Amino acid sequence: MPLPPLPERGASPPPATRARLPSVPLFPAVALAVCALGAALGGAGETRAAARSWPDLPPARVTTTRSGAEMDKDKEYRVKAALLFNFLKYATFPDGTFGDADPKKPDPIVVLVVGDDPFGPTLEKALGKKKVGGRRIEIVRRKTPPEKVDAHLVFASKLPKKAVDALIDATHERPCILIGEAKNFAKRGGFINFYTSKGKIRFEVNTRRQEDTGISLAAQVLKLARVVEGDPLPRKKRGGVQR
Repeated sequence: MPLPPLPERGASPPPATRARLPSVPLFPAVALAVCALGAALGGAGETRAAARSWPDLPPARVTTTRSGAEMDKDKEYRVKAALLFNFLKYATFPDGTFGDADPKKPDPIVVLVVGDDPFGPTLEKALGKKKVGGRRIEIVRRKTPPEKVDAHLVFASKLPKKAVDALIDATHERPCILIGEAKNFAKRGGFINFYTSKGKIRFEVNTRRQEDTGISLAAQVLKLARVVEGDPLPRKKRGGVQR
């Protein structure tokens, strides 16, 4: 068998080839969020086992390309939509919140998005076909805050300060979880505020709002939150949610 020819003087040796590793798809961020929160809230053993087998929630960083940023934003609000459902699932509303005129047809839980809707159809996919305590979830959208809030969860999106103050005033001492994603939102009077830390979505809870609204979140949820004591708001005489 003839030997291979020697390389010419001064020629570089051929580059070594590397084996290409197969790519592993990431789990959907929304599934990770639900699993992580469910496991932390003391779910079934299967849920905890699944949580151990899944990686940590991928960082929600905005990439430099337009398409990448859009995909990242979509992932961010899939995670937030999943968390909205879990907040409802692990919240206890005060007696009299729901009228339930027909015992066979319980009143729905109303979720209101105020401002520019960042969720799009993601919210319907996350909440539309699910129930909490046997109640279906009804989703409503408005550009501006209503004078009277009859929703049980309100998400404030990119609103000016005056509109945020109006929402805080309208939901104060009503059985409503007011959620935002702006700096100092919880401290100013919101119930829950989303923020990012080290590229991951986190949330903080204003403990004063639990007292004002009569809504209590499970202790395990509070363990996952950054707890803040919001500014005191003036006491008002408000009844339960009227439908």
